[in-house]
Amino acid sequence: MYARYRTAIAERWLVLRTWLPGLSAALFVSRVVVELAPARWPWPLSWSLGIGLATAAWVAVKVTQYRGMDPVPLVLLGGYALWPVIDPRLAAAIAFIVIVAVLCVGRDGISPYDRLLDAAVFLIALGAYGTTLAPGLLPADSGEFQLVAPTLGIAHPPGYALYTLVGKLFTLIPLRTPAWRLNLLSAVLAAATLVLVSRTTRHLTRSRLAGLVAALALAGATTFWAQATTANIRMPTAFFTALLLWLLVRYGETRASRHLIATAFVFGLAVTHHGSLAFLALPAALFLLITDRRVVRRGRLLLKAALAFGAALLVLLYFPLRSALGDPPLDPGGLTTLNGFLDHVLARGFRGDVLYFTGRDVLLDRLAVLLDILRIQFGGLLLGMAAVGLVPPLPRSLISNLQSQWMEDWRLETGDWALLTLTALLTALIAITYRAPQTVEYLMPTYVALAMLIGIGAARLAANVPSSQLRTILLAVLLLPGALNVQRIAPSFTALHQREDTRAVVEPVLRDAPPGATILANWHWATAFWYLQTVEGQRPEVAVEYIAPAGAEPYPETWRRRLREAVAEGPVIVTNRYATYADLPFRLVPFHQAFLVTTEPTPVPADATPVEVTFGDTLRLVAYALSPTQVFSGGTLTPRLWWQPIAPAAIERDYSVFVHLARADGVPVGQQDVTYPAAVLRRGGLFEDVYPLPVLPTVPPGDYTLLAGVYFRTPQGGFQRLMTPDGRDAVQLATVHVAPRQTPPVTRRPLHLPFAGGPTLVGVDYDTSRTDSTRVYLHWRLSEASGPWTAVLTANGQPVAQTQIADAPAGTFLTTALDVPPGTTRVRLTLRDGAGAVLRPLGPWRLPRLARSVALPPVRSGERYLVFGGEMALVNAEVRSQDDEAIADLTWLSLRPLLRDYTVSVQLRGDGWRAQHDGTPALGAIPTLKWIRGTQVTDRHRIRLPEDATGRAEVQISVYDAFTQMRLGVLDARLQRAGQGQAAVIGEVEIPLASTPE
Repeated sequence: MYARYRTAIAERWLVLRTWLPGLSAALFVSRVVVELAPARWPWPLSWSLGIGLATAAWVAVKVTQYRGMDPVPLVLLGGYALWPVIDPRLAAAIAFIVIVAVLCVGRDGISPYDRLLDAAVFLIALGAYGTTLAPGLLPADSGEFQLVAPTLGIAHPPGYALYTLVGKLFTLIPLRTPAWRLNLLSAVLAAATLVLVSRTTRHLTRSRLAGLVAALALAGATTFWAQATTANIRMPTAFFTALLLWLLVRYGETRASRHLIATAFVFGLAVTHHGSLAFLALPAALFLLITDRRVVRRGRLLLKAALAFGAALLVLLYFPLRSALGDPPLDPGGLTTLNGFLDHVLARGFRGDVLYFTGRDVLLDRLAVLLDILRIQFGGLLLGMAAVGLVPPLPRSLISNLQSQWMEDWRLETGDWALLTLTALLTALIAITYRAPQTVEYLMPTYVALAMLIGIGAARLAANVPSSQLRTILLAVLLLPGALNVQRIAPSFTALHQREDTRAVVEPVLRDAPPGATILANWHWATAFWYLQTVEGQRPEVAVEYIAPAGAEPYPETWRRRLREAVAEGPVIVTNRYATYADLPFRLVPFHQAFLVTTEPTPVPADATPVEVTFGDTLRLVAYALSPTQVFSGGTLTPRLWWQPIAPAAIERDYSVFVHLARADGVPVGQQDVTYPAAVLRRGGLFEDVYPLPVLPTVPPGDYTLLAGVYFRTPQGGFQRLMTPDGRDAVQLATVHVAPRQTPPVTRRPLHLPFAGGPTLVGVDYDTSRTDSTRVYLHWRLSEASGPWTAVLTANGQPVAQTQIADAPAGTFLTTALDVPPGTTRVRLTLRDGAGAVLRPLGPWRLPRLARSVALPPVRSGERYLVFGGEMALVNAEVRSQDDEAIADLTWLSLRPLLRDYTVSVQLRGDGWRAQHDGTPALGAIPTLKWIRGTQVTDRHRIRLPEDATGRAEVQISVYDAFTQMRLGVLDARLQRAGQGQAAVIGEVEIPLASTPE
């Protein structure tokens, strides 16, 4: 009886094994085809195509069976066939898992053909990074390396001799510019690093897929991709870290002398490259003590290793030799003396920055930043796998029954674990306590070690699965987080690949600088200027001076002092504008994307449009210029205005010039205000300025009017506009066309909800910043059906808000905003066409659902979505008081790749007192220059409170460009109408009375 049942079950399983994969694949393909078909296709066509491709899928499955491949993983495709909603991302994820599983079932492990796998990893990575490579000239340190490599110069300490020499070889490649060739070097090193990570993890786990999990995890890390596409010295740091770990692992496996000698030589090269890699000696020594204690008695081998290490140090002779042979660019001098040489190669000037952040409170804050950085790089799922890899291995006697395939010897495994764990933890501690910006880059060795631990964690998770098929499927699933990271960040680097922003900034300034001019520049732009002068020979007679911080002197004061000195010597151009310039006897006129310092009147260019309108008896608007006259929703206009005081000596108060983009009824959809102190206006003359004007992301496409006017603030706290002679409070300048966005918006709640005959809802965000309402942002992708449509929100069965969705070209994106009563947590969405008919939401196979409305995700308490300048959105804010300070924890979401260094300002305004803290986000560790589309950053500010601070204080947030001091506009019409167009009030905080000491 029992045997008969077993036979029946086996027969049924054979039938299912034969038919279920093909059925699942057919259903999956048919559904995906129907759901992705253009809306204009009639349903018979899309369904016919779906059925035809489903049949082809069935035949393909049968062919794979006959050719010996195992089609069982195809059963997973049936999961999406039964999924209750349309979700293209889920369909793509399941397809990815199935393809990997089908290709790898029964083929995981180590084989003689793994070199082909390494070659494939290298070529695929090089292709990905090469096609997203930065197109040329870069700013800051990258610009410095693009200068010193082709000219054999000397970079800032520790000098990077090896990188300079290898970079020189790459600049000899006859392709494009030397700057681009240095970028290519990083891509090659990145691809090689991924090969080493994959190979090392594969050897540690005896699993190809685990090696690919590790490589893919590192490949999709934001900072790794950024460094792989730009000239920098962080990518060689990652390469040396991976190479050292690989050589040590090989020595542990083989005990071959050549591997230890090679390790010593590579370690010497690594230390000459960057001194921080010397800390890798500790995990290396621990590894050797655990795996091969007898090595300390092998004197001849240790002597050979020491000689190899010493030979690698000879590369440092580049500095005195190069300095003695000529006048290399950026030569600090003194390199031919012992002290000067040691100062440079040991970077003695930075010794005080090592382990700087070790105080209790600041260290806890820095560790929180570290966790946030790792989350940004890898995401929670991959970090979870790393946590599994960080668990120490158990003694073999305790795990012998687990039949683990990746552990050959407990001692060797313990050594491998100690090597990777100590490398990750030690390098993380050194980087996070180092006093320098851009901590995300200093953590590159940590990323490499963590990636290997992620691969080990994946292998450990799969080791306890009894079936080889299920193990392969699980490892394919664990590949998915890395693949999703790659899919998420690749569009940002593709966009950056098409932008020559650095050259667009510095080349016009250098080209048009007056004869004999001096350009005072920050480090960000100075190196790019020097590259153009030295490597490309552009305007070498123009003096470019880097304004370095001068000890305890505030940086704005350093700029002010040097500016006064330089003006006496000739024309001056500055890249930074500070409030400290206000009382100087000259003006800063916009000069491309810098500022020309002048005391002479600035002429109106011939291509400007004259206006000649007076406001009151105070200011006269002379002309304006605007190009182009089209902007995308959420984009920025850059009008330029020329105006002058009518009676300068009579001006007694500050005045503000505003520029608005307004609807036909005068309601602004974008604005920019600039305030000019009375002391500046009393100097008279012709003023010129640029007014970056961000447009609200909720602006429907169409034509709008550009307006300009003048106002002043009244003693009562309000404002009053000046009038023109014909009684207007603003003058019309131009008509601007606002076009719909071509790229999808960044949202915290991504969706894919199509409506029959209407648009697709692709995301929703909520903002609870105001107490009188909750704002609901709905993000739409337009279909080929024509609108307009009406979106209606209901709560508890009652309509609470509605808005119109404008018609726009198919494939473009719009954002609409609706305000619902405060405290509303659950709303439903109904969409109607122009005739008022309800458009039903679509379900699987694009079949209309029975429900006429859909429930939106619930509103979370304190949720925010305040957009600043179309660049970044504040999505969370928590402020509390603690002892003599207030702590503000902000969360920012980047809406696009950011190319400017922004400063966040948090200000508390109490009754008769104020407190403020301005700083680079995340305690300076994650500057906005490192943000790409979708980056979410936690940003802590500690605001020191004055002694008289007590009671309730208003919390105000603003963001401004660190170089130009121009604030990003708050893109919320409600806040703009409340006078918060440049600084948003996000709530209040209670400041308790300070305790009185006894």
